[in-house]
Amino acid sequence: MSDKAAAGFFAFLAGGMVGAVVGILLAPKQGKETREELAEGFYKAREKFEDIVENFDVKVHEAIDKFKEAHENKDI
Repeated sequence: MSDKAAAGFFAFLAGGMVGAVVGILLAPKQGKETREELAEGFYKAREKFEDIVENFDVKVHEAIDKFKEAHENKDI
């Protein structure tokens, strides 16, 4: 993933999170309900982010392993 694509992806995630928070804060609900929804939303966002990071980590390690294998099999 290029630097521009990664920056765009994280900007998209941040924008979505800001939009969700603003939407929840402007909804006509009691404070306790709003805080519970915010906490739940942040928990879900954290889980998704952790999944994305874990998947990225796996992909990076797979690419490194392929590179090492190709380098080892190269005639020197």
